[in-house]
Amino acid sequence: MTILRFALSVMSILFTLCVNEVYGQDEEFKMVPDSEVVHISLSFAGGGFGIQIVNLPDDIMGCGLAIQNLNGTCSGGKKIEGQQFFIEINGNYLRSDTFVVYLVSLDGKLYYPAEVFTLSYIISNEVKLGADLCILNCVPNHDPWMPTADDPFLFPKKGYYINPKNGKIKKGARLINSGNYSICDLKEWKYISPYGIYLDNNRNQFRGSELIAKGKIELANWNLEAFDLYWFR
Repeated sequence: MTILRFALSVMSILFTLCVNEVYGQDEEFKMVPDSEVVHISLSFAGGGFGIQIVNLPDDIMGCGLAIQNLNGTCSGGKKIEGQQFFIEINGNYLRSDTFVVYLVSLDGKLYYPAEVFTLSYIISNEVKLGADLCILNCVPNHDPWMPTADDPFLFPKKGYYINPKNGKIKKGARLINSGNYSICDLKEWKYISPYGIYLDNNRNQFRGSELIAKGKIELANWNLEAFDLYWFR
């Protein structure tokens, strides 16, 4: 029993050292504060959604808020210029549809992971964007005589990522907890949304959930540099 306790103690110490080596100080690995989480109330009305952003972080002002159903038969969006506005939905949809809501900057990059919701028969639907985001800080290794530069980025724990070296797809929380990757390694992994539509090099169309279920993509068939250009259709 004594030997078992000693072995467990050694394993615990080694694990702690490994995690500290990968993630460094606590300030490099923390959750996005609630003040930066986007709280959205969506009220269904004829032809679209009344939007109220209960918590409106300054850095999303001027971004676009987009909504569409998973079938891809309807969509709508509007630039965020205040906390209350209306988004008109164009196309065909049913009340039973599942909808996706997401934020994009003016250059088309995704700010927070998309979230899904179904229409409620109560007054409004509540959605939070960014509630599971970690802030990871990549500090590249430079010449010791040269200054280093912080390079923080957002990392959804519930999201899925493609390994740029072998195409394997893994969940964010698993990558963080494994201790096998440095923060700068994780920055190179490519985020994949289960709700997104992606096109390979032959213009074949895939739902993100299909690729995630396979657990791997063949890198020769994909251009990861353009992987996030075809989010929704």
